[in-house]
Amino acid sequence: MSINEFLDTARAALDKKPSDARLVLVTGNDSADLDSIISALLMAYLSQKKNGSSNTIYIPLIKVPFCDLALRPEVTYVFEQAGIDTTKLICIDQLDTSYLESIGNDTLMARPDIILVDHNRLTPPLSHLEQHCQIVGVVDHHVDEGFYLDAPLRWIEVVGSCTSQVVLLLHDEINSLSDVNKKAVATLAAAPILVDTIGLCWNLGKTTQKDVDALKIVGPLAFTSSLTAASTTKSDGPDGTNSYLTPQAITYYNDIEHIKSQVDHLSTRDLLRKDYKQWTINGYTVGTSSMSWYLKAWVDRDGYDQIVKDAWAFIGEQQLDMLVVLTSYDHSKQQSDGVYERELAFFVANDKLLQVKNALNDQQDVGMTSLLPLWGKENVDDQGGRIGFYNQKISSYLGNKFGL
Repeated sequence: MSINEFLDTARAALDKKPSDARLVLVTGNDSADLDSIISALLMAYLSQKKNGSSNTIYIPLIKVPFCDLALRPEVTYVFEQAGIDTTKLICIDQLDTSYLESIGNDTLMARPDIILVDHNRLTPPLSHLEQHCQIVGVVDHHVDEGFYLDAPLRWIEVVGSCTSQVVLLLHDEINSLSDVNKKAVATLAAAPILVDTIGLCWNLGKTTQKDVDALKIVGPLAFTSSLTAASTTKSDGPDGTNSYLTPQAITYYNDIEHIKSQVDHLSTRDLLRKDYKQWTINGYTVGTSSMSWYLKAWVDRDGYDQIVKDAWAFIGEQQLDMLVVLTSYDHSKQQSDGVYERELAFFVANDKLLQVKNALNDQQDVGMTSLLPLWGKENVDDQGGRIGFYNQKISSYLGNKFGL
């Protein structure tokens, strides 16, 4: 069965609502980025093959409305390369959660199961399903929040890409596919592994040996080859760069990054919700927005005052206590001596969280440097320290802290 056929089967099950089937919902996180979408899809598809039962149906879920996929052109590009029809993907606005609740409460029907990928705690609008469904699996590469300790499958480890974990976990199922389906799976899987590790650059703090191992599995299936023979350990690769990737893999990665970074046409609201996650931490609601752009370009386009106004509007829309914007951008795309940088913007709505922002600013291991003075904007209104724009020298620290 191809991935397209699998998606048709999953959608048909949701439409027909069979009474004799066991449903397993495989859901990625709120951001619905490449890693979240593809790890959920491959976990569901390969688990369906491994299970082999026609009475068990795995449903891969994307936790954004279908219309929001238009904000993610890199998803369309990668799926086209793999020959997968994105209109077949199942999004949150196409899921009838009341159906899952009803069968979860019916003692004569199999209780639905849920597998979490790319996050390890069920979040709204699905968090209430904990009362009606069983969490049977958690596969994630973020900091462990300590939930679902009795789940039969529970693998939480800080690696570069959750898709790497899915590939390593279901390697045998990949090997058992037809050549055509192997190539489709591998083409999908290679994308988030390359993107989330920044092209397997060890020196940028996102790559682990498991990511290299996973790409060694899917790379030769997606491309002629993806790694040179010498690229098996952290010490390989000159100065920690990705120069040991073969040209075909580098081209695929660069094409995805080019498409992903074309965000300068998006409104501030769309920029903030394109790759957005939200948590409740100690009673406070915190949102993070990641973008493949850089803060100065954003400020130059819209102006500081307009960005602040739009950010406060977004905070009000989401009812946040704090919003953190995390940017990443490779400036070598624009200039030969450019470097890869990560930046942060803070918008603190609740004064009680000012101490969090200030504490991060004071920690040397975070490496935050204020950007406003460097832009000649040291006199702008930061609203009593509630707003801040920073360069982050330590690329992986804060991402792990905020579950990225």
